[in-house]
Amino acid sequence: MKKFFAAIVLIFSSSVHSDTGIDFSYRNIPAYINQISYREGNDKTFYHNMQTAMFSVYFDDLIKGRDNKTKGYWEKKYFIMIFEPPSKKYPVGRMIEEEVEIGDAGTAEQINLNNQWKNPDAPKVYEKRIWVKPKIKGKINNWLNPNKGAGYTFNINLLFATVENTVDVMSFDFLIGKRIFIIPHLVHVYGRLGPTVMAEYWKNDPIELRNNRLGIVGSTGLQIQTLKGIKFYIEAEYRDYGIALHEESYSSVNIINKLPLVDKEVKDYYNEFETNKGRELRDNLINESLRFGIRFTF
Repeated sequence: MKKFFAAIVLIFSSSVHSDTGIDFSYRNIPAYINQISYREGNDKTFYHNMQTAMFSVYFDDLIKGRDNKTKGYWEKKYFIMIFEPPSKKYPVGRMIEEEVEIGDAGTAEQINLNNQWKNPDAPKVYEKRIWVKPKIKGKINNWLNPNKGAGYTFNINLLFATVENTVDVMSFDFLIGKRIFIIPHLVHVYGRLGPTVMAEYWKNDPIELRNNRLGIVGSTGLQIQTLKGIKFYIEAEYRDYGIALHEESYSSVNIINKLPLVDKEVKDYYNEFETNKGRELRDNLINESLRFGIRFTF
């Protein structure tokens, strides 16, 4: 119980500093509707594209992410003082430090001693210990580097769908995820995972029957910030329900999980966009069961 309250306190305190907001999204979810009726001969199973709407409350950067970095360290470097010519900012000039490489020449004292004989006017070399800051691991650009971590996210989702005169569906999701920067503050890739509970309200005359099932939901997507506080996103989602928490009807909604964009080549989608001014492409992307949404940050 103490650990539970500690987690609640952590989430509450972190949410004060997180990017809190709401979002609205749409997804076309294919499913098999298995309707078992009390009236003999009325049982039926059919395929249906459920038009779903989802409302979410989210907390981005609920817990700040950590970059995967190398360790910082102290490094010995060598410098000389040189005169910088006059400029508009410094009309009489100034003395500045310049780093030099001494190679295998030994120590700064040895170099200065040799210069006394060979080149008495040479500036004195001195050494300093410089702190080298940690760097993000990886060889690719900083803004593409997967070792650069954005914060952890927390989402509460409420999804609605209806199959006319058959069943109403509602699901409640509790998701925790991670964002990765592609372009900081503009484009993010993210992934989320968590438990979900789906309620089915079957319209069996003369009464309504309810089933509750426990499942898991995961998603991965891309979000783009167009205006301050406004983000558009597209994501692929996986939902699977199994354990019955409450069952009043033998009917069931079986969601079909489809891997998006695997049936066609990218060029085919491009051709659809070119020849149909985007209309066919829009319809096909919807049929790919992708989720489209908009986020508003407070």
